[in-house]
Amino acid sequence: MTGGRLLFPDHDHYWFETLRVLGHTGYGGADVGEVLTAAADITAGDPNSWHHAWSAMAERVAATARNSQAAGHPVSARDSWLRASTYHRISDFYLHADPDDPRVEHAHRQTTACFASHAALVEHPMTPVRIPFEGVELTGWFSQAHRGRGPRPLLVLHNGFDGPAEEMHYLGGLAGAQRAFHTLTFDGPGQPSALRDHRLTFRPDWETVVSPILDHILHTHGEDIDQTRIALLGVNLGGMLAPRAAAHDPRIRALICVDGVYDASSTLADLLGTDREGLGRLAADPAAEAQLAAAADSPVLSWVFGHGRYAMGVSSRTALLGQYLRYHLATGWPSSPLPDAGLRSRRRHLLRRRRPRHHPATRADASPDLPSHPHDLHPSRGRRRPRPRRRREAGHDPHPRLARRNPGNYLIHLPVAVTRPDRPDRVRPAGEPPG
Repeated sequence: MTGGRLLFPDHDHYWFETLRVLGHTGYGGADVGEVLTAAADITAGDPNSWHHAWSAMAERVAATARNSQAAGHPVSARDSWLRASTYHRISDFYLHADPDDPRVEHAHRQTTACFASHAALVEHPMTPVRIPFEGVELTGWFSQAHRGRGPRPLLVLHNGFDGPAEEMHYLGGLAGAQRAFHTLTFDGPGQPSALRDHRLTFRPDWETVVSPILDHILHTHGEDIDQTRIALLGVNLGGMLAPRAAAHDPRIRALICVDGVYDASSTLADLLGTDREGLGRLAADPAAEAQLAAAADSPVLSWVFGHGRYAMGVSSRTALLGQYLRYHLATGWPSSPLPDAGLRSRRRHLLRRRRPRHHPATRADASPDLPSHPHDLHPSRGRRRPRPRRRREAGHDPHPRLARRNPGNYLIHLPVAVTRPDRPDRVRPAGEPPG
């Protein structure tokens, strides 16, 4: 075993994607024994064996679901349909260099069909949504909060470079609903359903995607949603896309980036041993295509170039580099100063490390003078209170309920304060009228 890997010791990417599937076990999206059984039939670096093993496991689990449902065992059927959806989803992961491969279409259709069969059997309502968008429809899932009365807060979640809305069920969708949030997951341009059904490829102006989605869900479920408590969560490349959407739409009051991505091209630059400027030179040089093809001997680069050209809608590797350079947070923000909403940071940083818990500054009437510690304000009333005095013995955690800090995650609170157009030197609370 190399580097602590249980499987695929000589292939980082196959191990990473297998570990990704194992991560879904916490919310019922996979079974450890089934994952290990499928992995045993995979030859590292062979996309065909990868597809065959996962597809076979998906069909086996789907057959169990059908038999359970026919025998009147809805719980067993529900759980099996969910796992079958996961295994179908992962089966075509390494086939996207040829998006016309019929196995890609089959895997996508079975992923969504199995998930729909699961959703039809869950105890709490989970309904498909179809969202009008530029002449077509984006698809997703709306899950009602599992508890609580009256309007509930809404958590909107989307994936990143390669994952579907169905995967977000395990990455916050179900957890949010269990914690009294309504949750909405969706596929935007470049993501599986939009890409397969409508050939919509990625676009960096994600605000043009999220705002129509909020319009739709507030129109169809507005009475059930607390419209002052809407959060947006983006995963992977979504950690770069979501901040743009939140900055442009004042209805989004909290933003969670898992992880916070400032410049998507930096990862590709590292893989190619260059920097952003070097990527720009390669993108502008047609002769670099052969050089990039040779570099694609790397398993990770081979997958990035294969899936990336498909998801970004380009035909060459150099064109893909050019597309990657568009995905960053240096530009694309609303003009400043803003009359109604704005970004807020204690030291005016764009992205700030998240606090262990949601800070009271998410409230619209919060003071711009944030306290230095989250426990300085009462979480429900925003009033200053003394810190409890507790003994700090060796190994004692004075705040055991606080989540441990994850330096890879970032949180932006929007809107907390904005700059007055006539007094750019003064930051005013968002609740104070302009002028």
